[in-house]
Amino acid sequence: MIVCPVCGHQEESGSFCTECGAPLGGQPQQNDATVIDGMAQPAADAYAYASQPGQPMQPMMQQETQTTGQPVFAGAGAAGQPVFPGQPQPVPGAGDGGAAAGARRGFNPAVIVAIVAAVALVIGCIAFGTHQMGLWGSATVPDYTSWTVSGGEGITADEAAQRLRDAGFETTIEQQYSNEKKGVFIGVKGIDPGAKLKARSTVTVLESRGPRATSSDGSGSSSSDDDGDSSDSGSTKSTKTPKITDDQLKKIADQYSSSDVAVSAMVIGSGSSSGSSKSGSPSSTEQGHTRFEAAGLYLPVYLAAQDHGGDAASQANAMMSGMDNNAGNNAVAAMGGWSAVNSWLSSNGYNDTSFNRNFGDVAASNAGYTNQSSSADTARMLAAVEQKGGAGLMNVDIASEGVSIPSGMTVHAHRGMGIQNTWNYFAIVEAHGHKAAVSVVTQNQGKEQAARLMSQVLSSVDSSLKQ
Repeated sequence: MIVCPVCGHQEESGSFCTECGAPLGGQPQQNDATVIDGMAQPAADAYAYASQPGQPMQPMMQQETQTTGQPVFAGAGAAGQPVFPGQPQPVPGAGDGGAAAGARRGFNPAVIVAIVAAVALVIGCIAFGTHQMGLWGSATVPDYTSWTVSGGEGITADEAAQRLRDAGFETTIEQQYSNEKKGVFIGVKGIDPGAKLKARSTVTVLESRGPRATSSDGSGSSSSDDDGDSSDSGSTKSTKTPKITDDQLKKIADQYSSSDVAVSAMVIGSGSSSGSSKSGSPSSTEQGHTRFEAAGLYLPVYLAAQDHGGDAASQANAMMSGMDNNAGNNAVAAMGGWSAVNSWLSSNGYNDTSFNRNFGDVAASNAGYTNQSSSADTARMLAAVEQKGGAGLMNVDIASEGVSIPSGMTVHAHRGMGIQNTWNYFAIVEAHGHKAAVSVVTQNQGKEQAARLMSQVLSSVDSSLKQ
């Protein structure tokens, strides 16, 4: 019986152990191993492999003993297996993904992943923070309608500007006359609440200058107007009341058409032609009370909204300053719809005017729903707008469209165009210390004819205001 010098397995014959594969090498000496309970125990100090015929004796291997009593050899291979002569050994790092080699170089994939994650987190936080600050991307206009006031209660324009800056916008403040006290926030120019704009866009905040100062006779003319309008005329206000007549307007209009043109004008603050919503009659051509397409006519919505107050007034200011259809429709909705506007028109004596569709609703217009008014009604509306301090909201540059404006005359105007080649002008003018309301409505004339007509009317009115 041959005892394996490595694992102690007993073999009847053979050259290698069938359990561990170690060479047997013949009969072991009795002092090399001791059999206990059928298991051969190696000697405590050392043992030698028997040499194969023709091969030199292999070097002695020092034995260590594990706590289990199993032999462990110095120079053992992978996983604690003994190293046998001629047996190939694994290359360090091979077959394990290079982990051993990486460990020797100090390379730890987990550390790299943690660093990348931390950097990504920092970048994300910076991006989120700068976006929240409005430094890039888009910004949403807050619902500033809840900031507006009625009866002088509310926030200041400076406070409103700060809120808009906090929302990611740049701001500028524009002062306008209104019925609110001076310094009060009265709206935003031409931008709807909830609109998405490029971050850092400039938003114009409207600040009330207070009611326009009037003379002691209640004429509506400025006794101390700090915007310089009255000084533009370059002359002192005449004590004689100017007059604009039907005949002077008719002579001009008849050069163009007796049916497709209507002109009305009135001196603001001239007694019976005071321009109030219920009294005063402008001078007019024969078609002065004929209904025309009310293209560009925002005046009735503005006047009704001023009486209504609240959100309607704020939206109407935006409508007037930018000829903004959406703001106008919002103002109408805040008042209860077009039926409420038409009721206001009727109760204030504007009998030639009615509205049956939203501003800019082309489909409704094509379906026959029209908004109509007369030159006489619109001239009276202009006078009422001036008395409410709204003239400064009318800023269309009609001179750029071919209208000639007399030297020294200040013009605040709206212009509209629409179906049937409608071309209308509505203006509040000031010259020689007096103000007048001028309405020119046309159809089938076109832009050039309408501009020439308006130029002649302004020249005639300027001559009347010199009186």
